[in-house]
Formats: sequence, C-alpha cells, structure tokens
Amino acid sequence: MDSEENTSRELIKGFDSFEDFLKTGFQSVMGAIIASNKLPKGDQWDYYKTFPSFNGIMDNQATKVVDLMSIILKHQGIQQNIARRDIEEKYDLVVDTNDVILERVGIMLDELNGIQKNQNSANFEERTFSPVISGSWNVDDSDQNKEKGPRAKRFLFHSKNVEKPQIHFKDGVDNFKKYFKPQLKDKPNALKPLHESIVFINEEEGFTHPYQHEIDAFVQSLSDKDFKKMNPIKPRPLQQTPLLYVDTEKTLNILIEELRADERKELAVDVEYHSYRSFQGFTCLIQLSTRTKDYIVDTIALRDKLYILNEFFTDPSITKVLHGADFDIPWLQKDLNIYIVNMFDTRVAASKLGFNKQNLAHLLKTYCMVHADKNYQLYDWRTRPLPERALVYAREDTHYLLYIHDNLKNDLIGDGNSNVTVSTYFQSAEICKSRYIMPVYKADAYKDILKRAKKRFDNRQLTALQGLHEWRDKIARKEDESTGYTLPNHMLLQIAENLPREMQGILASCNPIPPLVRQNLYDLHEIVLKGRQEPYMEPVVVEELMQIRPLEQTPVNFEAPLHCPHDLTQTRDFQPNLPTLLGGHKLNILVEATLINEKPQMSILSFYQDNEDLNDSQLEKQHVNFLSPYDRYKKVLVYLSECKQQKEKNQKMNAEKSLDIKETSNVKNEQEEEVTGIVKIQATESNLEQTEEIVFIEEKEIKRESVQFVPMPTPKLPNQKSQGKKTKRNIQDQDGSNKKLKTEFRPFDYSKVDFNKFQSGPASSINRAPQEHFKARGQKKKSFKKFNQKSMSFSKNKWN
Repeated sequence: MDSEENTSRELIKGFDSFEDFLKTGFQSVMGAIIASNKLPKGDQWDYYKTFPSFNGIMDNQATKVVDLMSIILKHQGIQQNIARRDIEEKYDLVVDTNDVILERVGIMLDELNGIQKNQNSANFEERTFSPVISGSWNVDDSDQNKEKGPRAKRFLFHSKNVEKPQIHFKDGVDNFKKYFKPQLKDKPNALKPLHESIVFINEEEGFTHPYQHEIDAFVQSLSDKDFKKMNPIKPRPLQQTPLLYVDTEKTLNILIEELRADERKELAVDVEYHSYRSFQGFTCLIQLSTRTKDYIVDTIALRDKLYILNEFFTDPSITKVLHGADFDIPWLQKDLNIYIVNMFDTRVAASKLGFNKQNLAHLLKTYCMVHADKNYQLYDWRTRPLPERALVYAREDTHYLLYIHDNLKNDLIGDGNSNVTVSTYFQSAEICKSRYIMPVYKADAYKDILKRAKKRFDNRQLTALQGLHEWRDKIARKEDESTGYTLPNHMLLQIAENLPREMQGILASCNPIPPLVRQNLYDLHEIVLKGRQEPYMEPVVVEELMQIRPLEQTPVNFEAPLHCPHDLTQTRDFQPNLPTLLGGHKLNILVEATLINEKPQMSILSFYQDNEDLNDSQLEKQHVNFLSPYDRYKKVLVYLSECKQQKEKNQKMNAEKSLDIKETSNVKNEQEEEVTGIVKIQATESNLEQTEEIVFIEEKEIKRESVQFVPMPTPKLPNQKSQGKKTKRNIQDQDGSNKKLKTEFRPFDYSKVDFNKFQSGPASSINRAPQEHFKARGQKKKSFKKFNQKSMSFSKNKWN
C-alpha cells in the first residue's frame, strides 16, 4: 500500500490519488469561470478602462493566461507561439488545440475500454492487384503471369506510433555539422597508425579515409595474384540454414567467436537503411552470411558496440561480398564506424560481364533459379520486433550471395585471362575508398525543383519558393526529419504557386497536411505574405531554370570507315537492358548443371596459335589485315591528295571547254555575215541601174535628216573587226571594181511637182517632223517609230 501511494505521489505531485487531482482541477476551472463572468461588460467595461490601475491589473492577468496557454501547447506537442497572434488567430489556435487534446483523450478511453488496441508494431494489409499488361510488342510477360497468377497479391506495410530510435543514440544526432569526422577508437589490421590515418583536409572534404593506405596496399597485391577457377558451392536451403538474431552483447560475442572459427575466408554482407523519419538516415540492420549460417544484427540496439566487427571487415584475407555497395559503405562509416578492405561487388562484376539487368533479383533468377520477393524494399526497418516475412526477405539478400560470387568470378576468369577479374577488384576498391559527406544546404537548390516541375513562376512566387525551401531545410535539420516528411516537393510548389492570403489556404494546399506544417503554420504564413508584398513582374523564362541544355553532339564523319549508323550507344534514349530472344530461357544450375559461357576471341596475337592445324591457303582466306590508327591516318592522307588532284583536273578541263565554245561561236558569226554580204552584193548589182534615181533622192534626204539626228560613230578597237552591214560603196571597194555612176547631173524641175500631196503626207518632208508633237498620243508614238527607223538606218549606212 505504501508503494502504491509513493508511485501515485510521484506521478501527481501533491495529491494522494488521481480522483483528488481531478476534483481539485474542476474546482479551479469553475472558480476561473465564475471570476471571468464577474468582469464588467459593455458600457461598464469602457468605464473601467478609463482607470489606469484597472488597465494594469488586466494586462498582468492577460500575460499570465497567455503564458499558461503557451505551456499547455508545448506540452501537447504544438510548436506555435500564441503570444505573437491577434485575437482571432489566438481563438483559432485554442480551438485546434482543444480538438487535438479531445481526440487523444478519446483514443485513450477506447484503448482503456478495450474498444481499440494500441498498435505500435507493424501492420500488414493484403491487397489484390490486377497484373500490368505491357503494350510493347517485344515484351513477353507470359513467365511473369504464370508465376504471379491472374491477380497478384501485394503486402502493404505501415507502422503507427513508432518511437524515433535516434532519440536514444548515445552519440546523438547533429544535422548542422559541416563535415564528418571518423570516430574510430581502435584500428585493427592496420599498416599505418590511427593518428596518422585521420588527417583534416578542408571544410568541404572533411577528414581522410582511415583505411585508405590499407586499401591501396591490397590493390597492389592483386597484380601478383593468380586467379583460378573454383567449383561453386551450392547453398543450403533457406529453411534448413540456421539463423542467429544478434541484438545483445551476448549474441554479439557468439557471432564474433563463430566468425573467428570459420575456416573459409568469405563473408556476404548487406545493409538495411531508413531515411524517411530522419534527416541523414541511419542503419537498422546488417545481414551476414557464411557458407553454413545466416546472421541478422540489430544495429539500433548495438549501435555503439559494432565497431568490433572491423576485425573481420578490414582483414584483407577475408573477401567481403556485397551487391551495389555505393551507399552501404558510407552508411557503415557514419553509423557504426565500420570500414571494408577486400570487397567483391557483384553488381560491378555483372556490368563487366555485360548483363542487361544488374540487379540482385536478376542474378538470383539466373544462377540460383530463385524469384526474390521485392515487396518489402520500402519496409520500415525501425520496427521491433521484426515479423517473420521481413526476416525472410532480409536473409535472401545474403544467403545466395556467395554462390553468385563463385559463378561470377569463374565467368570473369574465363580461359585464364585475369585482367577482367583484377579490374573488378580495382573498381570495388574505389567504392571502399568513398567517404561519408554531410548534406550541405545550397541556396539555389530550389531552382532544380522548379526545373523538374517545368513551371513558370513570377518574382513573387520565386521569393516565396526560396523562403519555403530554406524553412523546410532548417526545420528538417532541427527536428531530424527528412525533407519529404517535413514538406514534400509537390506541396512546396503548390503553396508557392497559389500564394494563399490566409492560413487556411496553406492547409488547403496540402493533402494530407504534414504535422510540421500544422505546427509551424504561422511561420509559413509570414513567408507567403513576404512573397506577396513583392512588386509583381511578368514571369520570365530563365535559361538556367526552364531550359534543358541539349547534349553536345560531336560532328559525325559519314565517310569514315568506322562510322556505323546503327550504333545508338551515344544517344540519350539508349537502353542497354532491352529484352532479347534468349532472355526467357532458364538455366537449371542448381540441378547438377554447369553454365558454359563462350566468348569470341578478338585477340590478334592469338590468331595463329588457335589455328595451327590450318594450311597456308586457309590462313590466307581467314587472315584479316589489322591497321593501326596511324596507318589509317596515312591512307586517308593519300586518299585526300588524290581527291584534290582530281578536283583540279576537272576544273582545268571545264575551263578549256568554255574557251572552245567561245571560239566556235565567233567563227560561226563571221561565216554568217560573209554569206549575207554576198547575197546582198548580188541583189544590189542586179538592181543598181533601177535604183540610181532613188539613191540620189535618198542621199538628199539623208543630208537633211543628219542635221536633226546624227548618231555618234562607235570607235573601233585595234584588234576589232568590223561586223556591220556592208553598203554599196564598201562592196565596190572590196571587189576592186571601183565603178562610178555614169549618170550626169541634171537639175530637177520643181515646176512639175505637186506640192499639195506633200502637205497631207505623214512623211513627205522632214521639216514637218516638229508638228508631230501636237498630234494625239497614239499617232505620235506611231509616227516617231517610223521616223526613227528610217533615220537610224540611213545614218548608220552613211557612217559605215
């Protein structure tokens, strides 16, 4: 009885029982209500407010009430300052707080009465989904449909009220550090002392890798190592393999003793991680497998004691087999101070062998004929105890990994070529050298979110987006929550795009509402209002925000001998994991079958060694000339010089042809002119006597016309030949006849001429030509045409 009273006094100080505390509390509340009802109202309140002493007392009481309300809000987990709000906002906050408190009270009463159970452990929900039918013609889903059935089953996992494990970490969580510092207390298997291994570089890179010297030494020793094929050791069935769950110091000691007693120097390792309810994330499980036993280590319970595993993880004589260790290595360093020397990454080996799919599920199906259940990849590994299904999933990741390692290593060795195997170890060693880097906030990181969303924001929206992004990073670091839990990206963009004026608009932009958004609603509202106060500017498409820079394309030489239009490996949309005709075959490896992989021998030096039995004629037919890049370059130079000579030859031939065409055209013109001249000479000689009188009349008219219009004679060049029409005088000079007109001069008798005919004629006299300007437009054009034709012809004959 005394113990019960002591415990009750410890829970409720100053009261013997909960009923006394409840009774006293109700009396205090009733007294406060009665006192508040006695306060003056209406006109009386205004009258009392005129007294300074009354105002001072009311202000002091109001301050006390607000302080009490702030304490209650903090006690209920509502991180909001009620003192910084106006009356309406204070009232809304009080109403919301009452709703939260009453909801919690109702849940607790239901649990007390047995209506609802407290579900702190993991909950599974089984649902049925229709299989996804691919519309691609080259994808065969027949195997998948046969395995999963017409309606596949999925197990959805969710947890309720899981306590954050990082609260109980002895080393604590500091999300504001600039760099990570290794916390090693001891350095087993060391070739270099611990104090010389950890050296500060700078604030960006932090400290050096403690086992970098040991990793380099192991890599150098691989050059003298001779790799040989081995017989793969088949793993035991999963149900027949013993499992040890390590969550205490006692079981940890058992694990260490068994690893020391294991004669085989091989160990399969995998890590399970959680990052949704933590800013940096933390390691939850380590799965270990030997040839005879499986281990699952609870890293949350033994977080500060697992550094002792460095005895095996840093031993260069023990091969640690992991799959895709790019993230596992930094996680082990940050949380458990564990480092790895001598690692074989099966994903790297699969890439060296040219596998289309390099994930662990594909390797399990290829070598072990095991279909891995990947429905628990997003499992919340914080939950304790772990259900049976989760344990099976965790064991499968390492149980078959050693057998996959044996087959991959044999395939890498091939016919005795160990270069690919050494290259796999080199690349795995580079992964071991990676160090954990603290996440640093970047001021322009919000631009990447906006670029991926392909949205156009004006200056006000950008200001709000930047402020919300900074607030999210600050709160996530402070509360040790991920940015996706604090405020997801799509909600962040929705609030910045809408710029709600009221607080309810911020809540309406989030569905469901994140808890930290509800708790810091006032701060978010101030950020949004700050963005709304900015002067509005039209949204501008910034290159660094909105435009995707195209990939730099190198110029393609289509005439190059090595150019292939079907080589798509350099394109952006190239996918190396496309299905093939042989992708659906099954290899029964575990059922007394051996996997035979044949590769084409591309070595040039080993050609004659592989074909010693062939005669000379067959070797000549199969012989393939190999040209070095320099020889190809010399042949291209010869080809380019020949092209240049052929081009110059063609230009010279074209120039000669153009000159021949011009000369032939000039000769043809001269021949035509000579023929026309001879015809004219014959015509003029026959009609010379008949046209003597007309010639004298025309000569007189030419003299009169030449006064009005005399064309300038065209000067002749020294080498130019006269090509005009030949007159009568020229014809006489060329023939050498020098005939003169035998007619004598006789004066013309004008008394017989009828001058009335000349007055009405259009071209009777040259002196009437100026009168043609006063005629109509059509007649004027016609008369001048005739006049010009006549004058030009006679004047041309005269000057020639």
